[in-house]
Parts: sequence; structure tokens; C-alpha cells
Amino acid sequence: MTALCVLETAAVTAVGLASASAAAAVRCGIAGFAEYAGANNLVREPAIVAAPPGIAAFEDAALAMAEMAAAALAQLTLPGPLPVLLTLPEDRPGLGPDLAGRVTAGLAQRFPEHRISVAGGAGHAGVGVALQQVAAYLDRNPDGAVAVVGTDSYLHRDTIRWLDQNRQLHATYNAWGFIPGAAAGAALLCHPRLARSRPQPPVGVIEAFAVEREAVPIKTDGVCLGRAMSRIVDSLVAGQPEGAVFDMLYCDQNGETYRADELGFTLARTARRFRDPSDFLTPADCWGDVGAASLPLYIALATEAAARNYSRGPVSLLLAGSESGLRAGIRLRTKAGGA
Repeated sequence: MTALCVLETAAVTAVGLASASAAAAVRCGIAGFAEYAGANNLVREPAIVAAPPGIAAFEDAALAMAEMAAAALAQLTLPGPLPVLLTLPEDRPGLGPDLAGRVTAGLAQRFPEHRISVAGGAGHAGVGVALQQVAAYLDRNPDGAVAVVGTDSYLHRDTIRWLDQNRQLHATYNAWGFIPGAAAGAALLCHPRLARSRPQPPVGVIEAFAVEREAVPIKTDGVCLGRAMSRIVDSLVAGQPEGAVFDMLYCDQNGETYRADELGFTLARTARRFRDPSDFLTPADCWGDVGAASLPLYIALATEAAARNYSRGPVSLLLAGSESGLRAGIRLRTKAGGA
């Protein structure tokens, strides 16, 4: 595939309202967790969540997602009217009817000059499907650019109750649940031809990406052996020089046993593909599980690490998995690291 150049990134998270501040907080291990007034868990304790300032007060998840997506999009320097691809959560309680239409309308009202649409994928790995659409568009329009925005919020009483009933909510009685988060991440992408014409080089290059489907997703019978993620890792190394490895892994581990097992099987099978398979970053430890915002935020973390010379090396692997079984991986190249 033709590489996708990353011109800029944006972030709206519980630990920072821009890529630089969010990356600094994650690097320091600062957690943005707080009690949520909107919902209690099964033993009537306030649920612990992670959200940007003011977002926890939204009782409408669609409005919260539109607000965060707009804040992220406003951070990008958008060169004239362009397509904006939006990635949203998978269906679940608390999202309300016509989530896509409402979030899209909210963004269109604030950015009427841009063509806003929803990508075909959803959840943690949804941006992988969006990148397929971006690549196809830029092949036809090499002088154009596309903004990709992922936004998600678990902050709704019905969502919290659903997570709790499925033993996915982190609580005093469930150490293997996750902290529900709310966030948005964005990236401005272009064809290498456009990048070469700009005075500033891209902050990163998506050299390849892959999308797979896991046969044993969470909440189904059977054991997930990480086969889909393993295929992604192998495919993203295919065609590289002998001995090429990933210097760093960014992934959506959130404390759930299912995700830990899947990654464990994947790394056991593909350890030779990594400089150090035990060296991976799990930002959910700081900003909670941010669902559909995960991959664009990982792009922001990797490019910020390179810009400030603390990355482990120039090639990062970004991995994410949606509950439905969709899996996505990105091979991202930045300048050489300094860590």
C-alpha cells in the first residue's frame, strides 16, 4: 500500500487536552480516575471512571462524543474542505438511538465546510477500517488530506450497569474489570506526494496497517488464542528487511483477563518480531478504556515520544481489538528514538 503520512495529531483525554500534555501524563504514569456521580456499582459504591474536564456531567453520550470529537478536530490545521472520517463505539446500552447521525450532525454544525462521515468499523479497532477508506481516497486524490477522528464515552448509567453485569467494570469486588473512559483522538493524514510539498516533514508515517477478525471474541464460548492478532503482527512485518522488529508496542490492555490472555498468546507466538516483547505501553492505566478513540490516541503517543526523543526506536506497532472480534494493527514509523 501507499504509505499514509501523519501531519498532525490531537487528543482530548482525562490526563491531557492535547497530544503533548496527554503523552507527558502517560509517560509519567499519571492516572485521571475519579468517582462518577452518574452511576453506582452493584454494591452502591460510585463507579470509578476517567473523563476530560466537564465530560462526566453530560447525561447524553452522543453529545459528549460530539463535544470531544469537535475539541480534537479543532486542534488540527485543516487545509481547506476535506473528508473527516469518524469512528464510534460498538452498539451497547446507554448510547441511545441514531448515535452516528447525532454525533455527525453535531460535528457538521461546528465544521460545516468539511465532509463528515462515519467509517465502516466500530470500537477499539474501528480506525483500522477507517484507514482502508483513507488509503483508497488518497490513492485517487494524492494532493488531498483526510482527518480521522475516534471518539467514545462509557459514561452513562446504563453503560456502567451493563459493564457491571458482565463483570467488566473495575470495582472493589472485581479486580479484572476496566476503568470506563471518555476521550477523542484525531490524526490528519495525507499522501506522501502532498507531504513532500510541505515545509515541515510529517510527524510519522503509517507504513502499513492490517485488519483481521478474531474467531473467538469476548463473551463467547471458547478460548481466544490470539490468532487474529498474530496474523496482524506477521503481516505487518512481511516485506521488511531480515531481522526487522518493532521497537515498541502500544495496545489496549485494560485489566480484563480476556485481553491479557489474547496478548499473551500473541506475544508468545510472535516474540521474534519485537525488540523486547515485554516492552509495551497500556495507556488505559492512565486514561481508562477509551474504546474507539484508542488507535488515533496511540498515534499521538508514538509521535510525541519521537518528537521529544524518548521513544524506544523508530518503528512502533499499534494494536487494538473490538468486542465484536474486529482486530487492527498499524506499523508506524517516526524518527529514531532517544530512550
